Amino acid sequence: MSTEYEFLGIDEGKQNLFRGDTGSGKIHWTKSLSSYPTARALQRLDEGRVLMGYEKGYCVVDIKTGDIVHDCPRWDNISSAFRDEEGYTLLTGTDLEGMIGVCVITLDQNDRIVHKAVQKGDYVRLMTVMDRNAYMLSTNDHITLCDRELNTLNSFSAEGFLHAWQSRKMSDGALLVSAGYGAFMAKFTAEGKLLETFGRAGDLPPEIQPYFYAAFDFTDQGHILLANWQGHGPDNGHKGRQLLLFDSDGKYLDSWSFPDEISSFQGLLILDQRY
Repeated sequence: MSTEYEFLGIDEGKQNLFRGDTGSGKIHWTKSLSSYPTARALQRLDEGRVLMGYEKGYCVVDIKTGDIVHDCPRWDNISSAFRDEEGYTLLTGTDLEGMIGVCVITLDQNDRIVHKAVQKGDYVRLMTVMDRNAYMLSTNDHITLCDRELNTLNSFSAEGFLHAWQSRKMSDGALLVSAGYGAFMAKFTAEGKLLETFGRAGDLPPEIQPYFYAAFDFTDQGHILLANWQGHGPDNGHKGRQLLLFDSDGKYLDSWSFPDEISSFQGLLILDQRY
């Protein structure tokens, strides 16, 4: 099976945004994120643009060049950004706009705040919009399902979650979570019952060296492409394998690394795929 993916990634270790290709093994361009600290979330907006959340807010990136074409830096502690189907931008973080706790603020098309919500808590990473009135928040050792006002609807976890990073709905309705420092993937029913875990060190070739499972994306075939982050700082590129591929049942399929260009692969978005 040929598996060639063109993707955008965030190198947390070197603080760069990059565009890479598993087929050619090349990094096409790299852009410094020194002015966009702690970037984590990536979302495709259209053929030419990507939304990127970072500590101060969000920005829009030109896919072809990596240039920033719009920037909205007005806060601290933003951890995730998402643009909904109506064009509103949802920013997730802690202690925002005078609120204390885990917060979601909604911006209109002119970056004006039109809605604010808060719940108790001091940690959140990526937020997934399930529908107009249901969000999944990655809140360290558990996932919180909540409504638009951040009232908790459900909470679920797997033993070993530590800085759980991202949660997404699979095509069959199951919920998939990357466990952060737990270094495994966990699959749950829509009601939050744990179905299985996969990607643990003992089930993979030793050169993979799972350390911290961060962002992931789904391929057209339903496979899971996953960033295996290897630590803070610029010198982690030769530790383990940086990009892992599993099928929808959790079977390991392939891996890639770009050790000289990338240190710690954290954010991920598939742009194109060829089989």
